[in-house]
Amino acid sequence: MIVLHGYRLVYVRTRKTASTSLEIALSRLAGPDDIVTALSPRDEALRREAGGRPPQNHFHPGLVPGPGPVAQGIAGRVRFHNHMPARHIRAELGDQWDRYVTFTVERSPYDKVTSLYFHQYRDPSDRPPIDYFIETGEFADALNWPLYTDTGSRVIVDHVLRDEALDDGFDQLVAAGLPDLDLPRAKAHFRPPHSHYRDVLTSAARRAIEAVYAPEFEMHGYGLGDDPTLDRFDDAARALALARGPIGSADLVTVLAAQVATLASIIAGPHGDPEPMYTALIRDQVDHARQQRDAQQSVSD
Repeated sequence: MIVLHGYRLVYVRTRKTASTSLEIALSRLAGPDDIVTALSPRDEALRREAGGRPPQNHFHPGLVPGPGPVAQGIAGRVRFHNHMPARHIRAELGDQWDRYVTFTVERSPYDKVTSLYFHQYRDPSDRPPIDYFIETGEFADALNWPLYTDTGSRVIVDHVLRDEALDDGFDQLVAAGLPDLDLPRAKAHFRPPHSHYRDVLTSAARRAIEAVYAPEFEMHGYGLGDDPTLDRFDDAARALALARGPIGSADLVTVLAAQVATLASIIAGPHGDPEPMYTALIRDQVDHARQQRDAQQSVSD
């Protein structure tokens, strides 16, 4: 985490969301009075190369650290640490929290778990099947919901940026006075190229992720336009087509519309609006159908 008093900005760091890269970039903007928390030795080396400020002002006042590293979260010594929950930061900062812009970054749970899997098992020769990773419970370590909510599961940061659209999210921060950032993507090398979660996660793994990460799916709408959801919707549509008759029949269209409306309501959750989700699901299916048609036409030609 980082507190930039000059920009009146607080960054709440989450897991598997380019957080190291973002913290390094933000530390380049830090002044001598700002709060910069400690990273791993490897990442501190990257920060030095990038010209960022080292850890500072993260111990309790009056504590003089020794020459060696101090483990994070030691009671009575470290006041601020990198994956510190927002509610604890708020308690430490007091009314500054209310006066500053607070933000964090979130990412699709499917993608976070896949990234965590490759980070935990970097050696391909020693990498277990993804289902083993799920069974151990390690996959839940990328759950960020408790980091930016209070004890009542209410989001308490001003902005939750999407890792998939960081440029758009940063526009909000630039409007609040933050300069443009150049992210170094510090840990991208841990994940092999062409390792899309669609090719990694089994059906059982997806179901486990959807259960454990349910608050994030509900809050941020993840799953709506992603590949696993569209795959399941396509499978359901094909099954209905076989059961109900020709694809162009009015009966089938009615059944599909009802199914989409039900699915949209489930994805939206008790507090969401199913209408835009219904529209997005329909649009996804229309786009998919057009792509299939174009592909078939190109083969025919």
